[in-house]
Amino acid sequence: MPLRDMYYSVGEYEKQAAEVRSRTRAEGRKLKDGEYLYRFPKGSLLHPVVTIILYMGEEKWDGPRTLHEMLDFAGMPEEIRKMAPDYRMNIIDVRRMEDTGMFRTDVRHVLDFIRLSEDREALRRLVESEPYYKEMDEDAFDVAVCYANAGDLIRAKEYNRRNGGIDVCTAIKEMIEEGRKEGMRRGRQNGLKDGKQMEKNRIVRRMLQNKMPEKEICRIAGCSREFVQKARQNKFEQMRYLK
Repeated sequence: MPLRDMYYSVGEYEKQAAEVRSRTRAEGRKLKDGEYLYRFPKGSLLHPVVTIILYMGEEKWDGPRTLHEMLDFAGMPEEIRKMAPDYRMNIIDVRRMEDTGMFRTDVRHVLDFIRLSEDREALRRLVESEPYYKEMDEDAFDVAVCYANAGDLIRAKEYNRRNGGIDVCTAIKEMIEEGRKEGMRRGRQNGLKDGKQMEKNRIVRRMLQNKMPEKEICRIAGCSREFVQKARQNKFEQMRYLK
C-alpha cells in the first residue's frame, strides 16, 4: 500500500506539472535554456498532495506504513538508509477511531456508522442522537451499509425514504426488532428440536441397556451409529441448530 499511495501522489504531481507546461505553451511564454527542455518556468509551483487512506477492515492493520518498512537494508551502512528517500502513508483505521471530529462532511457520519456497526445498540443510540440520520444522503447510506455489511438495511431502504433522504433511525429500529423476532422464532424451533433429540437419546440408551444390536437400534430409532455411540458413552450433548 505505501507503493500505491506513492504512485497516486506522483501521478497527481505529474498532472499538475503537465498543466503548467500546457499553460506555458498557450501563453507563448519565452523560456530560458534551462527551462525550455521541460517547459517548466522557474518559479512555477505545484500544490501539495496529501492522501488519506481510510482502512475499514475488521482486522487491525498489520501491513507496512512506510516505504522503508518494505525495503531490505540488511548489511547496508546506516548512511545508505538515511540517503534512501522514505514515504509515509497517512492511514486511518476507521473501526478503531475514537473521534471522527476531524471530518466535516457526510464522511464523518459514514465513518461513525461503520465503526459502530458491530454494536447494534451503540449504532441505534448514534442514529437517534444525530439528526443527519433522519434524512441521510442515499449515496452515503449505500457506502455505509456496504462497508458495515448491513445488507438487511438495504432491503429496508425503499420503505424508509424521507424527503429524498433515508431515515436510518427508523430502518435501524425495524432491523433490531426483526432480529429479535427472528431470534425468538429460532429459539422456539431449537427448543423443539433439542427436546426431540433428548427423547431419542433416552430411547436409544434404554435399548442399549437391553443389549439390542447397534444396527437394530439405528433402524428403530432412525439415528446414525455415531448417535448410538455417543449415547453408549453417555456423552450426548443437546444438538444446536443455530446458524
